[in-house]
Amino acid sequence: MEVLLLASSRRSGRLVWGTARRALHAQPTAPARALSECFVPARPQLSSARAVRAPPPAARRTAPAGGVNGHAPRPRRVERPRGEQGAGATDTGVRVELCEQLGAQAVTSLQARLSNCAPEQRAELVSALMPLVDEMCDSDRGPYLLQAMITAAAPTPFLMQELAHRCSGRFVTLALDEHGFYVARELIFHLDADWALTREITHERLLPAAAELSRSCTGARILNYAFRRNLLDDDGRRRLAAAITPHVHAVCREKHGSRLVRSLIADARGGAEVLFAPLLDAAASLVTDEYGASVLRTLLDSPTSPRSSRAAFMAALEPHALRLATDVVARTALQACLLAPRAAVSGESPCADDALADDQRRRLAERIVAGGAQLATDAFGSCVLQAALFHDVAGRRAMVSQLIDRAEELAVDRFGNYVLQHAIARAAPIERVRACSLLARACVRLAQDKHASFALQGALRCMSREEGATLEAALFASAVDLARERISSLVLQQLLRRMPAAERGAFVDKHLLPCVPELMGIGHAVVVLHECAAVSERVACAMRVELERVERLIDEFAESDRCVLELPLELSAFQRKRAHQHVRRFGSALVSVSIGDTEETRTLHVFKSEGVRARPLQPQENDELGYESVFG
Repeated sequence: MEVLLLASSRRSGRLVWGTARRALHAQPTAPARALSECFVPARPQLSSARAVRAPPPAARRTAPAGGVNGHAPRPRRVERPRGEQGAGATDTGVRVELCEQLGAQAVTSLQARLSNCAPEQRAELVSALMPLVDEMCDSDRGPYLLQAMITAAAPTPFLMQELAHRCSGRFVTLALDEHGFYVARELIFHLDADWALTREITHERLLPAAAELSRSCTGARILNYAFRRNLLDDDGRRRLAAAITPHVHAVCREKHGSRLVRSLIADARGGAEVLFAPLLDAAASLVTDEYGASVLRTLLDSPTSPRSSRAAFMAALEPHALRLATDVVARTALQACLLAPRAAVSGESPCADDALADDQRRRLAERIVAGGAQLATDAFGSCVLQAALFHDVAGRRAMVSQLIDRAEELAVDRFGNYVLQHAIARAAPIERVRACSLLARACVRLAQDKHASFALQGALRCMSREEGATLEAALFASAVDLARERISSLVLQQLLRRMPAAERGAFVDKHLLPCVPELMGIGHAVVVLHECAAVSERVACAMRVELERVERLIDEFAESDRCVLELPLELSAFQRKRAHQHVRRFGSALVSVSIGDTEETRTLHVFKSEGVRARPLQPQENDELGYESVFG
């Protein structure tokens, strides 16, 4: 019996064949004889010709009676003469010679034999290992060997049944173990067709221990696995839900426990009704937990949950709304309650529960709007406040007025600028005019700020021309300054799109046309000029002149005797691209290179072979280059 115990446990140290052999011969029981026949290769009788290897000098000292550190003294290894070493080597491949090796290595060897031997030999090896199933369940490495045994015994029904009967008594222990879980799962998987045996394991072993299993990570996994494979009948599902109910709060806070509860709630066959009331009572605490919030979301969206559950959920959250709005997990639940009513199930008609949910949603929005001043600049609270502002509730007009009073402060805030946009969009016309007056006082500074530029663009989108006249006038006066900066150029583009085509053309000719040579050297200003060129022919001609000036410099360089041309003006990315295309017209005679680390310091150099004058290629030679004019 010691042979396999040592093979399946790391704590037992090295396997010593001499000790196992003496134990088998001293007590030749039936299991011992089966193991000796299965694992020990057939050997001839020991002869007097065998030589005993002398122990090393350090081991010749007499060991104490109790051994070293309380362990039995290690027996000396007996070797076979050289001529007899091949005897018994041609066995069936099922027998394993348990030499001196670690227990983990022995288990690995047995797993390999179970996987690679013939089916009849595999059944013989499984039968030999069967009496030691209990010892395997208790050892460290035993579950790995048990898993291989289950896979090997699966094609043989009687072996699988015997193995299941032996494991059923230790099934809960296996399910609670980190490695034994995989044994329990494999057992359930391969017993799927044997309903009587499966019911014995699931209903007589798992369900009585469901309360203990559900509080464990691996136990909850095995319960969920059995449930999702439809191994529990109606009574079994009700028993499982009843076992979880007393400590459902703790189960929902664990990853696999929350999956088990979600599976029970989402099952269309029902049976989880006893879980609804405890979950809704503890909604305020569960909603802040990552896994608990997912359970509550499943409860609210499940067609099996009562239609009054959403109203009860919002009623539980209302007293804690301001605290939960700043929580990274709970704020998603609040947004879902405020924005997305439960989708009506096919065949359902409006009822009093829906009206109750709508009324509770308005009360929740009122509570959030009332304390919105402290949420406006919070990373998560700002999202909840925006959702609450969608509802026309008491206090919204006062909150919008407070937010507009803080327009400059909120505009430059990373999160407050979005709240300001929502406030302006839902403000009365007179409040919008006041917001424009406040933003116009520092419109250039705000337009050049990353976050405030979003607020200005949002304000321009939702205001009429009459409401935004003050802000538009302030931005028109600084149009050139806005075009020079990358962020403020986006505000200028939004401003130009609001204007009618005729008015836009007159504005461009008056304010931007004189600065076209300067703006052509700024990359983001070129984008603004392109929009202006669509409504102003004069701007288009001025841009064409600037591009042709660069091309003339390249043409003059090609006709000269110089070898290098460094263009004397700061070019935008658009101008450099057009210059590169113009250089390509000369084929391999000219080479253009952009030199510089940044967009602002980059210049264009054109190189030419010494003493060679370049000429443009003929149109037919240049067709494959795809060279196009500036404006089409």
